[in-house]
Amino acid sequence: MAAERNSAKRNKPKQSDRYAKRAYKSINHAHIPDQKPTYSWLIVGAIAILVGYLHSIHVSSMFENQLFFSHLSTIERELTFRTEMGLYYSYYKSLVEADTWISGMNSMIRDNVTEYPDEINTLQRFNLYPEVIVGSIYRYLKSFGIFTRTCYTINRGSNLSPVESCEGMGEPIFFYLSSVFFLSGVMMAAFFLLCYEVSGNILGGLVGVIAYFYNHGECTRVQWTPPLRESFSYPFLIIQMLVITRTLRLPIVTNKNYWLVAISTLMFMLPWQFAQFALLTQLFALSGLYIIHFITAEKLWCIVKGLLIALFINHILQFGNRMLLTSYYTAGLITITLLLGANRTISLIKSKLIIIICKTVALLGGTVGIKFALNIILSVKDDEHIGDLLRSKFSDYKNFHTMLYTCAAEFDFLPTEVYEKLSKTLILPIACLCAFAIGLQAIIKLFRIIFKDSAHDVQEANDDMESDSLQAESHIVYHVIQCVAFCIMATLIMRLKLFFTPQCCLLTSLIASEKIGKFLKGYTRISIVFVIIGLMSIQGYSNLKEQLNKNGEYSNVPMEELMEWIQKNTPRDTAFAGTMGTMATVKLCTGRLIVNHPHYEHEGLRNRTKLVYQIYSRKSPKTVYNTLKKLKVNYVIMESNQCQQRPKAGCSIPELYDLEDYRNLGGISTCDQLISNPKPFKLAFHNNGYFVYRI
Repeated sequence: MAAERNSAKRNKPKQSDRYAKRAYKSINHAHIPDQKPTYSWLIVGAIAILVGYLHSIHVSSMFENQLFFSHLSTIERELTFRTEMGLYYSYYKSLVEADTWISGMNSMIRDNVTEYPDEINTLQRFNLYPEVIVGSIYRYLKSFGIFTRTCYTINRGSNLSPVESCEGMGEPIFFYLSSVFFLSGVMMAAFFLLCYEVSGNILGGLVGVIAYFYNHGECTRVQWTPPLRESFSYPFLIIQMLVITRTLRLPIVTNKNYWLVAISTLMFMLPWQFAQFALLTQLFALSGLYIIHFITAEKLWCIVKGLLIALFINHILQFGNRMLLTSYYTAGLITITLLLGANRTISLIKSKLIIIICKTVALLGGTVGIKFALNIILSVKDDEHIGDLLRSKFSDYKNFHTMLYTCAAEFDFLPTEVYEKLSKTLILPIACLCAFAIGLQAIIKLFRIIFKDSAHDVQEANDDMESDSLQAESHIVYHVIQCVAFCIMATLIMRLKLFFTPQCCLLTSLIASEKIGKFLKGYTRISIVFVIIGLMSIQGYSNLKEQLNKNGEYSNVPMEELMEWIQKNTPRDTAFAGTMGTMATVKLCTGRLIVNHPHYEHEGLRNRTKLVYQIYSRKSPKTVYNTLKKLKVNYVIMESNQCQQRPKAGCSIPELYDLEDYRNLGGISTCDQLISNPKPFKLAFHNNGYFVYRI
């Protein structure tokens, strides 16, 4: 007996041998992605290119039809870029109009126009790499003289002077918009491939694309607001999710996989400050799959490495952006890295249920703890408003900054009419049905894993989990969890429905998958899918027709008059203050100095904007005058509609100040006082919508 024990001890496999055994099991028991013949991939690729091209044409046509953009003058086109859109486009404009590329870049890195009198690095503070890349490409191609433009005179009528209007790639604004709409086409091509990958067939890919078109107004805003950060960023989220999906399906991951994750994640993060929140939900979804044993530590570590590399490069390219460094996303990445490092120690626990509980508590607790530790160590308060905003959603807490957000419809709760619209096209009920079916299968598999009675040691039980998880299709379970996370985000902040609705379209593609209709074979399943598409088309076709029939023509004469007055009557070094959206327009159209702007994700800028908005409070004109003088403002622009009562109670700016300025509660608003008597200010200009006061 002793000899047998010694022999067993000598023959005990080394750790490397056990890993090889796990890999061997994964290869033999896992569901390996189907190897399609070459002609099949050619068909899939051709369909992806076709739907991408159609979507690009679709969004560009709607943009043109809404504004009659091709027939507007240069200043009118720039005026269509309201609020933050104008701010972002202004940097592209300054780069393409600069004498040299280096001088244009230097003006962005050492910018003393956007937050006068301070000098800021806009590449660090804002997400301007889309403008840098598109502007650089434009300058390079323009040097070859290949761009052309066609100009003509437009008679505007209504006592308005004729204007010259030019179109073609020789106009920088057309090149910029073409880049946005091209990316939108790339997004749709990638979305088809993602639906194809998840559903497992071409029909599923087409179902997802049809669902997207039928719910287009709830999926994207690119056709109405091209310069927004999401227009440049979201296409790369779809590509990144395609990479993640493919990685989850592979039995063994390699270095190539985490580099693909890193590159696609970087392209998603770099253009948009809100990308970190989507990535945080993705990190938690993937970590959840690991915790419940649906993917191995090796596979999760491959993805996390890619996310860490992307975060590191993004941090460098944004010159050490402190808000990103202290985000919950960064804290979550640190936590899961530590958790994976402790995986072997945690695995010594005998109970699988206790392991799941311990890992879950460690992930959530570690993320919150590290987040607050980073804030304290680095003394960063730039994202405090996010916590206040969420707090205001679940309590009666409110202050000036939270109300400025929640009074805007895009930051309010998701209205019930959105759920009704999604239900009429059937994508919401179908997505819920698919999510329930996949979730039920996953829960059954999870219970089998937790309560499995095995005589083998815990390590060997863990070895079997990969084959179990892959049989349960972990990539589909991931997308179900991701959809739930996006639903929560959209419910809290309506603007984020652009994540939720496409994810519902993705789950809808599962109706063509064998994973949902296992009992339906061949033509029966295909017939049912076409019936469902027909039912979706009843409301979907109506939605499409409504979008395509939207026609209009942009005109904003009061704003145009204001910009022309500023151009003719003020020197280039004049500093202006006013509402955030108007200041972005002033910077774009006139190039004048501004002291505040719409990019609200900075503590100093929020405090400065609150001081500027005193002109709409109930303070005395003398107090406001002194405040603006300290900010070195030369002119302040006051908008008469900002003094008026808003349709939503408590949302006029005087009412926002009433939350904190108790001394002047119930008094006459400052703007009403100035309209009747501008002293100590001097009225310099006024028209139907604007008053300009000199300080």
